[in-house]
Amino acid sequence: VVGLDISQKAIEIAKRRAENQNIPQQMCNFHKLGGENTKLAFPDKYFDVSLAESCLDSMAFDLAAGYLSELCRVTNAVIYLSLIGARVNGDAELDEVVVQTEHEQGTVQSYFDKGKIFSLLKYAQDFTLDSCVTETQENLDGRIIDQRNYIVLKRDI
Repeated sequence: VVGLDISQKAIEIAKRRAENQNIPQQMCNFHKLGGENTKLAFPDKYFDVSLAESCLDSMAFDLAAGYLSELCRVTNAVIYLSLIGARVNGDAELDEVVVQTEHEQGTVQSYFDKGKIFSLLKYAQDFTLDSCVTETQENLDGRIIDQRNYIVLKRDI
């Protein structure tokens, strides 16, 4: 298992969870990402599958685009992405905001509608969109309280 995150706190939590599950330390490799350098320290097509769960939406769009491009370089077959939707908590359309909560404090939360998703996918070299599902949760008066986009990309053969 290789885990990459922009949050040192998330890395620490992942290490504790692996330890609690009795996963040998030599089987887990966790790294904190940082700065504007999106280069991943793995050879081309190193991983068969890459998961980007709730992470590319926790940074500015340009940084997310750089990381997606790198994920495509280091992934051989399938990439799964999860991105927060464009409307949350009934707010008007949002683009990017700076997070104030402890876990991701100071990071940028990017919100993705279909247009922004397709803008991001332009950076998915050699991959094709296999599926994109948007899950929306509303309260009783119809206001959106949560929205996530689940995306699967497959390498072109």
